[in-house]
Amino acid sequence: MRLDRILAMVCVLVTAVPILAQSPPTDLTELDIEAILALHIRKVDAPETTRLWNFSYRLVYARFDGNRDGTQDLTYDEVVWDRAGGETRTADNFPVVPLVINQQAHIFGVGYDISPRWTINLLVRYIHQNTDHKSVIPGFDEFLISSSGIGDISLSASRPVWRRNQHFVAASVGVSLPVGSIDEIGPTPRDPDQDTQLPYTMQIGSGTIDVMPSLVYSARGSRYTWGGRARGTFRIGETDRNYTLGNRLSVSGWLEKPLRPWLQPSVRVSLQKWGRIDGRDTDLQIDALPVSPYPAAVTDPDKFGGTKVHVTFGATLMRDAGSLARHALQLEAGLPVYQSLHGPQPKEIFRLGAGWKWSL
Repeated sequence: MRLDRILAMVCVLVTAVPILAQSPPTDLTELDIEAILALHIRKVDAPETTRLWNFSYRLVYARFDGNRDGTQDLTYDEVVWDRAGGETRTADNFPVVPLVINQQAHIFGVGYDISPRWTINLLVRYIHQNTDHKSVIPGFDEFLISSSGIGDISLSASRPVWRRNQHFVAASVGVSLPVGSIDEIGPTPRDPDQDTQLPYTMQIGSGTIDVMPSLVYSARGSRYTWGGRARGTFRIGETDRNYTLGNRLSVSGWLEKPLRPWLQPSVRVSLQKWGRIDGRDTDLQIDALPVSPYPAAVTDPDKFGGTKVHVTFGATLMRDAGSLARHALQLEAGLPVYQSLHGPQPKEIFRLGAGWKWSL
């Protein structure tokens, strides 16, 4: 197998999981444009490899536990509004507190080279998530809500824009189509007799068309390969529930060193900033509450956004000959080393990922 093709496959897998904090799971599976762009490296060296298909599958799991405001961890007692104990209601304490959030995404990808320089890519997601809560509401002392379904579908077009020796730059623009539901309902304290609208974090999609430009740089030396990328997610318009999720900007860099012909460990450091929600879903409010109409931080549009630095360690396994030569398997684990959140927000504890890729 050519070194440039191996590098392309490694880049696809190494950069496959973005970071997130309090946000709907659509951002757990952002379109990995910088990974797709790396595929162009092989075509610069071998333009005859046009009309090349590739198929991929990834499983991503993220766990959140506890709450944070800024860089300070908060206990349950610091977030809950203890009205029975005579505590004063503020905009930062709530009758309902989410404690543990589990999010997972199954991501199916198809890529196709339509020319020696242009590639199109399609990503389809299936999302499942659940959240444990505690509250001061009678009958809802502890309760669980969950949601699942097909998420937003992403399309991208990408091409290389510069190359010098072993250094490559490629660019792309993607668009995410609002296929995922933003009308998920479930049992909440707002109405004990019927299911009601779930918080923003429990919705399956963004509800808007999202445009995602990206620029990726990659290089290879005699012992290492490395690279970096910059990416944005810009929401276009407003959902039919009168809100728009915050835009997201991220930069990351990675380093990879082969230990064996079939084993390449890697490390990636990512920085991401994202904004608060613009507008609000009025079905998430309880106007009778004093001071603030929001029963939980995950229903308050101002309790979204922040900055995070994430470190991810991974390993890619592949063969350079035989029947498995066009297949790659990648495993990775990551954790946030810095979280500054517009809180209180649920804080991320760790994430795990596993992926498979097949190039034809």
